Amino acid sequence: MAGQCWASHWHQLGGDASRSGPVGHDIPEQPRVAWKRSLLAKSYAAPVVDGNIVYSVAGDQIVAWSTSEGKEIWRFVNSSVMSATPVIADGKIVIAGKDGVVRALNKKNGTLVWHCKTGGSVVAALLAEGESVYVGATDNFLYSISIASGVVRWRFEAPDYKYGGLYAPATYANGTVFFGTKNAWLYAVDSRNGIMRWRARVGSSVYDAPLIRGGRIYVGSYDRSVYALQESTGDVLWQSRLPDWPKGTGVVHEGKAVFACRNGMLMELNINTGAIERRMTVGEEIRHGLLLGDRGISVIGTVGGEVVTLDAERWRILKRVAVGSAVHAQPAVTDKGVFVTTLGDALIKLH
Repeated sequence: MAGQCWASHWHQLGGDASRSGPVGHDIPEQPRVAWKRSLLAKSYAAPVVDGNIVYSVAGDQIVAWSTSEGKEIWRFVNSSVMSATPVIADGKIVIAGKDGVVRALNKKNGTLVWHCKTGGSVVAALLAEGESVYVGATDNFLYSISIASGVVRWRFEAPDYKYGGLYAPATYANGTVFFGTKNAWLYAVDSRNGIMRWRARVGSSVYDAPLIRGGRIYVGSYDRSVYALQESTGDVLWQSRLPDWPKGTGVVHEGKAVFACRNGMLMELNINTGAIERRMTVGEEIRHGLLLGDRGISVIGTVGGEVVTLDAERWRILKRVAVGSAVHAQPAVTDKGVFVTTLGDALIKLH
């Protein structure tokens, strides 16, 4: 699987700005729980890892923990509840709440560096690339905010219907920010100035970040389909109908695109045609995409409260680990272990 190698960190959802997932990590085939810590509230946000520190978001708090022992390093109480996955960049960890306030904290001690107000709630994972953090809000605007100062560099309006808003994380590749909307548009916006390069229609609402690989965009839609589009133009190359709603961002591996469905099915699609070539079930509902590590070993969490490891080459389940409650957010996979947040107020390390 080609892509960047994230040797020890997981700075944002999907590992990198193109949401391509982990490369260079050896996911354990038979993981076990190393430690478990209470977050005091349900967690809908993915953990992020930077070296020897893992950060969790739950309720109105973000906490920094040591990856080795799960020891609390610092805690910051926000002005509102948070569900957006934060992002690390330039010595800061940037968070956003449902009150629409974006804050940058010193990643070492949790002190406030700057804050910025958007015009709506922020619920989707943040994206950092270059000098900006990109934030989608329920006021239908995508914001480009300076990581250094918190100043809004530009904002782009994606008009939506009455109950619209930006609920899907953005993705970056080749100077362009890509994001989907509830009214079924996929946008490509110039990262320098916020000018639209193109927009393309998919079948229904988009709630997850698109994956950018090999000049193509792969994105799931609530018409129960996965779409492949040309990165440069937005032209739809194919549409593949799935048995249920696609959940999370897909992965591309050896000429195949793998997407998870809400009903627990994993679907392997031919990247050239979209034809379904293999399928399997993990037996429980799923809320995020599969994570692929070295040797084809993969991991995914379930609503039934399990973390499941799979052999993606032989398409079989290796182990199920009970974690006590539903896993809605994508785990973080690093060489320090696999980190998982749950709706049962827990942060868990597997190794």
